Amino acid sequence: MRFCAQLAFCLVIFAPCGSLPKIFKRCKIEDNECLKSSVENAILNLGNGLEELNIEPIDPLSIPPQEYQPIPGPVSLYQKYSNGIYQHLSKLKVMQFRTDLDKCNIYLETFYPTIFFSANYSIKGQLAHLEVDAEGIGNGTSTNSTMLVNVTCETYLQNDKEHIKVNDVHVELVKAKFEAHMGEVFKGNDNLNEVFDKTINENIEAFMETTIPGEIAALGALFKETMNKVFSKYSVKEIFEDN
Repeated sequence: MRFCAQLAFCLVIFAPCGSLPKIFKRCKIEDNECLKSSVENAILNLGNGLEELNIEPIDPLSIPPQEYQPIPGPVSLYQKYSNGIYQHLSKLKVMQFRTDLDKCNIYLETFYPTIFFSANYSIKGQLAHLEVDAEGIGNGTSTNSTMLVNVTCETYLQNDKEHIKVNDVHVELVKAKFEAHMGEVFKGNDNLNEVFDKTINENIEAFMETTIPGEIAALGALFKETMNKVFSKYSVKEIFEDN
């Protein structure tokens, strides 16, 4: 979601050493502490993007349109979002980082103190006792969010050099506190709008459960595509510092 700063991680630790920008610290593959601090520092500096590595700005970050069908429960809403923007994705703490090329596994755990998000929305259906059919601009905040990323891969030879191919990326949101504000859902009725926001936030876990799985799946696919573009171009020896 909301947690697309991980995309920067995909490019940060695997940038080619031959033209490594100053914001990146090259590390030995076994030095997890070095890699952890390098990723954190680089992402912090990637808010405005990095043209020489074709990294788009991540703070703010624009996300593609999302659409979700209603499911049974207190939040049974058709939801469509566009012009989504996330802010503060570059302001994170890397808690854990591990890589094992023998097994070809990469693991990352990050902590985000605060993420702001906004989007145009179209919603229709049932929220608890409220019937809804509305369009507008909503915003929200995610605080104290923890994201886990597990990457499985394989190695292969290309022009007699060892490269990495990512086979799967599993992303999991394990902790977060959300608060949402949907604005003028009921045009001209401030009292009902307050009730709607209050009801959404009383059912915030159910509300987020309708959107998070789709966004996490899209996020994982984006990680995989991005990493494979980098890995296919640069070999392992070009990426990591020699022992």
